[in-house]
Amino acid sequence: MQIAVFPNPAKDRLTIQLQTTAVTDCHFELLDLSGKCWRTVVLAPGTQTTEIFTHDIPAGLYLYVIKTEKGMPKSGKIVIMH
Repeated sequence: MQIAVFPNPAKDRLTIQLQTTAVTDCHFELLDLSGKCWRTVVLAPGTQTTEIFTHDIPAGLYLYVIKTEKGMPKSGKIVIMH
């Protein structure tokens, strides 16, 4: 699975580019450091680009996790600035 989440830092939106050979949906979650989930997005199999608007998410450091039914979750950090 190849993942690109950008820009970092983000202002008004995040772009998620996902390329996977998985035949099931992938789930993207954006979490703050306390574990609160701010966004959940279902990504269809194959290559997909999705935008998430962040204007209503407080500025700060966030973690993202991309989960599939098979395999280990992929994760990373993203900063949101306004």
